[in-house]
Amino acid sequence: MKSIVKSKKSDYIWNSIGVLSQSATSPALLIIVARFHGDEGLIIFSYLFSLSIVLWAVNLWGGRTYQVSDLKREFSLSGYLSVRLFLAIVVLFIALGFGLVEGFSGKTIILFLLLTLFKIIEAIADTFFGVMQSHDILFVAGKSLFYKAGVGVILFILIDFIFRSLLLATLAIIIVNIGFLFFYDYRIVRSLVKYHFLSLVYHISESISILKNTWQMAVISIIANLTLNIPRIALAQYHESALGRFGAIALAVTATSLIITFVIQPRILKISELFYEQNYEQFHRSILAMLLLLGGFGIATLIGTTFLGIPILIFLFGLDFTGEYLALNLIVLGGMLNAIVLLFFNVLIIMREMMKFLWLLFFTNLLLIILSIWLVSMHSILGAAIAYTICTFVQAIFSFLIYKRKIKVFQIKQIQEHIE
Repeated sequence: MKSIVKSKKSDYIWNSIGVLSQSATSPALLIIVARFHGDEGLIIFSYLFSLSIVLWAVNLWGGRTYQVSDLKREFSLSGYLSVRLFLAIVVLFIALGFGLVEGFSGKTIILFLLLTLFKIIEAIADTFFGVMQSHDILFVAGKSLFYKAGVGVILFILIDFIFRSLLLATLAIIIVNIGFLFFYDYRIVRSLVKYHFLSLVYHISESISILKNTWQMAVISIIANLTLNIPRIALAQYHESALGRFGAIALAVTATSLIITFVIQPRILKISELFYEQNYEQFHRSILAMLLLLGGFGIATLIGTTFLGIPILIFLFGLDFTGEYLALNLIVLGGMLNAIVLLFFNVLIIMREMMKFLWLLFFTNLLLIILSIWLVSMHSILGAAIAYTICTFVQAIFSFLIYKRKIKVFQIKQIQEHIE
């Protein structure tokens, strides 16, 4: 019993460290770019990085939550990896096509492709992390995230400082991630399951089944990642000079959204087992506990942002954020609401109930497009923050209602079965 408790404690500690390290990577890279390349470099890099995250959502088709909650072992690791590698090729072509259509320079297109490749490697590694989590060694995944984040950012700083080249610096962090993927993550997974990369060619039909079974989750993930980028695209159209500052402020969403990984990721296997065992009462209590935990994080984050947010941004980025006090607080609030939405996204994946959630995100993003065109054109960054927060507020309320209605259906059905 002591060894089990120790293992779980290690999972939580290292998963938290790993997630925090991963969440710190984006701010660290943007701070470096702002310091070495100024506002102009920050505008380009933050915009391309945000687009690569949208493509990353495409590459996460059949993601870790579905993989870990696949307690019946319907699909194999080779099947999940086949999907990742196939979609890696797809998103690279999408990135190239987008760059050509947008008229990016050759250097900008290459940078976009490199950032997309960086996120592709993260998506492949996430599949290995799913295997580790299924075997109750989530702490190994946390260590991997910590090591690659630390080494990658340090190397990025050194290369960019010496050569003043975002291309070389991004290439360096890619090499670090590839190294850890093969010599750390892959080695651990090989010790857990019988697997070899060459076996991927024999799992094409399985990968097609995964694509079919998880298309709803994939579309939701893509739409969810588009949410913050809709106001960003509106800014690019109406107030392009504000993109750099908005990119810095929007890091609050990245940080708060990754809190969901800290809150739910170590619990996915446990709550999946509760649902699979039809222990709906305990399952529901676990979800409510996570919701309360997110609320506590949200209140603490808002208090900290109110007093320290703007001075910290000015210190880190060396840009003028004095007029963005309200926008920053609204973005943080929107980020915490988005974390709640992501909580129910993961929970509904476990419950295999996605369609209503998909329609919710579809219609709220249509609302966001209208709000962004209207508010961003008039109020720049503040308008983007207002539009985003309204959208995430509506999403959080209705995603909770969708979950509450669905869990009630399961509970009533269970009672009827007992009566019969």
